[in-house]
Amino acid sequence: MRILLVCDDYPSAFAGGVATSVMNLAKGLALVGHDVVLLWPEDPLAFPIDGVRQVRTKGWRIQLGKNHIVAAAPPRASDLPAGWIPEVVHAHQPSPLTWWARAYSRQHNLPLVVTMHNLLEHAHD
Repeated sequence: MRILLVCDDYPSAFAGGVATSVMNLAKGLALVGHDVVLLWPEDPLAFPIDGVRQVRTKGWRIQLGKNHIVAAAPPRASDLPAGWIPEVVHAHQPSPLTWWARAYSRQHNLPLVVTMHNLLEHAHD
């Protein structure tokens, strides 16, 4: 299955967190044979993930609470691999990237899954 994972967290922003969860999900899905593209922000400490194509968006940082840093820049159409259309889009948390994922999934008539990670915890930092 072709899966587009969308995450607005910086992977190296802090230990654990949404980005680590999404990175591990991407690795696991690729390991069992899925074609995974991970769309997330540019990161100065970026590293390859075995079996996962990464697409990095240019963006800016937004501080939410004490520990939560996200990016907020929707990708350009040319950012995804040429000719590659996912079978499902999986976004994480409400964010500009999730809003982009929603529009993209509607445009291509794809199912969209949104996982809400500990959102209330950050709302009360």
